[in-house]
Amino acid sequence: MPSGELKPLVFFVGPTATGKSSLGLQWAMEHQSIILNGDSLQVYREVNIGTAKPTQQERDRVPHRLFDFVLPPEEFTAGKYSQMARAEIKKEEDVSSYVLVGGSGFYIQAFEKGMYSSPEVAENIKVQISNYISAYGENELFVWLRQLDSEYSQKISSNDVYRVKRAIEMILSTGLSMSQIQQKFEQQKESLCLKNPICKVGLFGEKPWLKERVSFRVDQMLERGLVEEAETLLKRGLKDWWPMKSVGYLEVVSFLEGHIKSTEELKELIVRNTMYLAKRQRTWFKRDSQIQWFDASQPQNHLYDRVKEYIQKSINVSV
Repeated sequence: MPSGELKPLVFFVGPTATGKSSLGLQWAMEHQSIILNGDSLQVYREVNIGTAKPTQQERDRVPHRLFDFVLPPEEFTAGKYSQMARAEIKKEEDVSSYVLVGGSGFYIQAFEKGMYSSPEVAENIKVQISNYISAYGENELFVWLRQLDSEYSQKISSNDVYRVKRAIEMILSTGLSMSQIQQKFEQQKESLCLKNPICKVGLFGEKPWLKERVSFRVDQMLERGLVEEAETLLKRGLKDWWPMKSVGYLEVVSFLEGHIKSTEELKELIVRNTMYLAKRQRTWFKRDSQIQWFDASQPQNHLYDRVKEYIQKSINVSV
């Protein structure tokens, strides 16, 4: 591929535990590609077991980018992710394509479509929000958002603390409503979209098959020391760190605090909540008509051959 030409992007997306990483790795190995992380938790260091990151052996086979670089107690945003991922694909590298693997739909959308350039949040605003949480609790943030922007509050879940908090930060920082902020983004949308050729592969599995895979994965995580990993982070005062609120870690924290009485109950809860997560992921990605879906429960070799044929028909990728 000539220097300076936009390289194709191959997305492997869909619910957790459907085998995206394995399939993406196979494609990347065969086609001299670089793998980009598309998971919002795998950017964080020190949360390894519960995030199902690629192993060191897998990373040694092909270059992996945007993994393991955010240190606690720092938090990472979709905006920062979009900037860094876009910087990666602009590098002059001798690769045929970039392979994005992950299930974090909002992050992947931010990478592909771009994000409205948001201002830095002033320290006094951060303090104001922190004081509000201290006084009333995180659950009451939604009440504040509803007062600031009733229209936008109807579009998001009251339980989505991250988005609620982020919306309040944006409104206080800009003096605009979220609708006005989003309108500005829409005006910039066309210029922000990536111009690279893009092929999107979605993996799914019927509920019984997926639940069996999730259950097996949770067993492996617990055997590898998920509880001990979370306990170490708790002892460092990181209970409120964003990754510790994710599925797997959140349940383990509850277990360590005595709210869950047995490892059997712990496993059942993680499996159940992971299945809820998988359903939300599938719902998110089904909105994207550009994704070609494949049943991940079919034999691996047959699945890969079908996926490979589809990608090669969709975009011109040479080895």
